[in-house]
Formats: sequence, C-alpha cells, structure tokens
Amino acid sequence: MNKYKWTPLAIALAMSASLSHATTDVDIDNDGLIEISTLQELDLMRYDLAGTSLNGDSTGCPATGCIGYELVADLDFDTNGNGVADAGDLFWNNGEGWEPVGDTVNWAYAQSKVNGAFTGNFDGNGYSIANLYIDRPNENWIGLWANTNGNILENLIIRNAEVSGANAAGILSGGVHSTEVSHVRIESSFVSGEKEVGLLTGRAIGDEESFITNVTVEGQVYGTHYAAGVIGWLEGNAVGGSYSLQLSNVISDVSVSSNDSTGCISGVARGVAASNLIIRCPSVEGRNYVGGVFGSLQYGFISDIFSSANVDGGNYVGGIIGTMNQSSIDRAFVGGEAVTTGGIVGGLVGQMVNASISNSAAHGLVEGKGALASGVVNKVRYDVSITNVYSASPLITNPAFTPAKSGLISDIYYSATNVNVVNSYWDIDVTGTTTSAGGFGSGQFSADLKCPVESNDPNCTVSLYLGWDQSVWDFVSTTDYPVLR
Repeated sequence: MNKYKWTPLAIALAMSASLSHATTDVDIDNDGLIEISTLQELDLMRYDLAGTSLNGDSTGCPATGCIGYELVADLDFDTNGNGVADAGDLFWNNGEGWEPVGDTVNWAYAQSKVNGAFTGNFDGNGYSIANLYIDRPNENWIGLWANTNGNILENLIIRNAEVSGANAAGILSGGVHSTEVSHVRIESSFVSGEKEVGLLTGRAIGDEESFITNVTVEGQVYGTHYAAGVIGWLEGNAVGGSYSLQLSNVISDVSVSSNDSTGCISGVARGVAASNLIIRCPSVEGRNYVGGVFGSLQYGFISDIFSSANVDGGNYVGGIIGTMNQSSIDRAFVGGEAVTTGGIVGGLVGQMVNASISNSAAHGLVEGKGALASGVVNKVRYDVSITNVYSASPLITNPAFTPAKSGLISDIYYSATNVNVVNSYWDIDVTGTTTSAGGFGSGQFSADLKCPVESNDPNCTVSLYLGWDQSVWDFVSTTDYPVLR
C-alpha cells in the first residue's frame, strides 16, 4: 500500500531520476545490484520489491536479471540541511516522514511475510543513511523497510534516525523474515512503539536458516511490550540441537524501557542460538522478565557473553536472562547491576526451568529491594544444571526476609533431587552470605577463590575448580578471580 503524498519538488526529482535511468545503465558494475545514489532512487525501491528494476528500467542488468540494490553514496534525509526534520525536507510527508518500503497494513505474520515484503538484496557498501525520520504511531511494520523476506541486508550504517510506530518497529526494518543481516550499524538513534520494538528491527523470524551477525547498535528504545536494544521479538526453530536463527558478534549499547519482556539484545527469544555478544546497555528497565541479554529465552543456546548492562525490573530479573526455559548458557560474564523492586533476582538469571548454566561468572551488584537476592540464579524449577560457575556479586536485600541472601540459589521449586550443581562457588566475603538453597554450591572466602593459578591447584589451602577447563578459564594470578578467555 503506497500512501506517499508527492510534493511538486518530489515529482520533479522523481521524473528526473526516471528520465536519467531510462537512458543509462542501472547496474554499472554488473553485479546484479541496481545502484542507488539519491533519496529519490531509494524511494523507487517500493515499486519493485524484488529489486529487478528501478522504476521499470532494468537496462544493464545481467541476463539472469538484477536481484536487489546497492548504495553508491551517503544519503541524508535532512535535505534542507537545517539539522531538524521539518516541512522543508523532501520526505517530510505532512509530518509522517518516510513511508517504509513494503506493506505496513497486514499485521498477521503469515500475511506480512508474503504480502508486500521486500525480497531484494541490499548492499550498503559501507555508506550511511542519516536523519531517517518516521512518525507513524498507528501503523505496524515501521522502519526503513516495513518487512523483508528471504534476502540479504548488509554493509549499511544508519545514524541519527528517529522512528515511531505501533507494532513491529525498528530502524532498519519493522520485521525481518528468514533474512540475513550482516555488518550493519545503527548509531545515535531512537525508536518507540507498542509491541515488538528494537533498534535494529522489531521482529526477526527465522523459519529457514538465517543469520544476524556483525551488528552494532547505539541509542534509545521505548516500547510497551517486548522492547529491546536490538530486536524486540526473536524467533526461530530448534530441532535436535540445531537452530534456524543465529545471532553472533553483536554489540548493544542502548537504553531500553518497556513494561514487560525486555533485554539489551531481545525481549523474547525462542528457538535461537546467540554467541559473541557484548552488552553495554547503561539501562534496561521493565516490570517483569528483564535481562541483560534476553527478557525471556525458550529453546535457546547462548555463549560467549560479556555484559556490563544495568538491569532494573519488578520480577524475574537477571544479569543475563530474566527467565529461561529448556535453554542453556555457556561462557558468560556479568559485571553490571541487577536490581528488582519485587522479587526473583539473580546475578546471572532470575528463574531457570529445565535449563543449564556452565562456565560463567557473576560480578555485578545484585539488589533485591522486595525479596531475596541470589548470586547466580534466584529460582530453579524441575531439571536444572549449574556447572563450573561462581559468583562474586555484592548482594543487597530487604532484611525482612530470612535468609535475605543466597550465594548460588535462592529457591528450589518442586524437588532438590532434580538440581545438579558441580564445582560451583560463591564468595562469602563479597556476597555476605554462607547459605544457598538446598546446600548447593560451596561458599568460599575471597583469598581462597583467588589463590589457584590452575585447576585444583595443590599449592592452595583449599582445593578448588576441579575439572575447570584451562582452555576456557584463565586463572591469572594468586590475587585474581578466574576469568574467561
């Protein structure tokens, strides 16, 4: 659906672009991607979502046809150069700003995937798009693109964008479906919406194998539900240890606020694998299910995580994940704060259900203003495994609860026989507690935890870290905690 209202200037420029391309090669470098050098040409993508022509012209495309577009210059939506989005800009459109490329009408996933999705590839070639402005708070699928399907978006920088939508709102795209996104940077940008809001994209679905890799985002996000620094709602398929949707090499430095299900990477994640994530969010705020990486994770696997995010929520709050179900964490480090005004807060995870954590460490402050605080995980349910994990997190709690602090686990639901804890510890001096629910884990003094320079170091008073893999852990010196390599 095209609701763009053409101004006389836009008509003249578009006609000029049309006449130019009617007599020139649209694919000068013969790579099957149509060159885009102006905003007017960028706007013409909406008339050929597969990228086979520009305004009906495919002159110069290879015999097999063109398959998308590529930037060959930096673009700036502040066309009058006054530093603000206003009526003097070409794509002001009566204050609504840019109309996303693709369909913004069909909210249902099955419809949006096939009706009006952008399917052409897009290569930014390292060029930037600046000052993108969209103010469409009553429309879904809001972003530079409305939604994409089965394509590649790569090598693009978007900076100083301001985007407002309803459901599925992002800077790059409202939604991406089985799309490969790589080498994309979102800088100094803001996005707001209702459900499924993220600085990169509001929703990412991986029905088929797809990757989101080498992505950096920086800015602010506000949403009512499922808002996050990178992707509001993230969903793939998990079958036999394989994941159709994979994230890797992602850096998120975003202030995020949402009512429910929020994280520095994603608010809700299902059936995904994520690795090599650097979490720098100065503030991740929500009511329930709030985590440094994910608000909630189901059927997922995450590894190689470094988080300094500050997380603040009501219930189910964790330095990595608010709540996780049938999922695993391996090799994670948390240095940021986790604070809850209600209960169920843990240095790594708020709640684990049929889940596992291995080779991980928590160092960030954990504050339970309304209930207990735990160094690693607050509540465990059913089959839970914790292996080679330690906490050196300062714990602050409401003294009305006894015990108010727990070194490793605060609460075991169902049966302790389903909980398996192996070679895992907490620092008694730092956490201020000698207890853990079910007697799981081992509380040790700081000096003893720092003494070993190898697994099971015989030169230390206490034998610790038996079975800890030294290719995973660096024991540094006799005055340092082990760190992940």
